[in-house]
Amino acid sequence: MSYLTRSSASLRTAGRAVCVRSSAAIHTSSARLALSEDHAHNENRAADIERHKSDSVEKAKTGRGEWKPELASQSEQATRGDKHNMTMEQMQKMTKEKAEQDGKQK
Repeated sequence: MSYLTRSSASLRTAGRAVCVRSSAAIHTSSARLALSEDHAHNENRAADIERHKSDSVEKAKTGRGEWKPELASQSEQATRGDKHNMTMEQMQKMTKEKAEQDGKQK
């Protein structure tokens, strides 16, 4: 944890001693109760998160575990999307079906 400590070193430049202090800022962040960034303002997000989590746990217990994009961030979804072998037409069709499905749910 040396990055949290302050160190001082003296440097000699042009015949003068210069004291340099370096320190790293401590970064903290709080847990985010949202499915992904685009669900941050969903009023029922706590219930949706619990539903998706319990579904994921049940499927994992029965050996049918799967990746749930509903629990992933947008960057995780994009990374997963980059790692497949689908054609552009297949991706467009899947996106269209997903948009239609989301439109019916609202």
